[in-house]
Amino acid sequence: MKTCSRCDNPVDLADKYCGSCGINLAAQAGNESPLTTLQSLKVSDIRFNLGVVYLKAGKFAQAIATFGEILEKDPENLQVRGMYEQALKTLNNTNSDTES
Repeated sequence: MKTCSRCDNPVDLADKYCGSCGINLAAQAGNESPLTTLQSLKVSDIRFNLGVVYLKAGKFAQAIATFGEILEKDPENLQVRGMYEQALKTLNNTNSDTES
């Protein structure tokens, strides 16, 4: 499990921001400024986080719809595309398991 560099709180690999201190976790990888916190989220970031919440809650159709909305406006977003494909694959696997 990964931890936040600012507060040492455990964070999930899919988390974009630390749930404890709000620091941008992408900054740990050198992709963005570490000073970006939850207070400066864009609408697309909020939608992304909502999609992740749906995915973690097992609400795969809602996650797919949420990630799809983001991809309509930003089709080159590889992070969102990866989460979209993960949700779609999980939904398809879940549906095929229940049909067996």
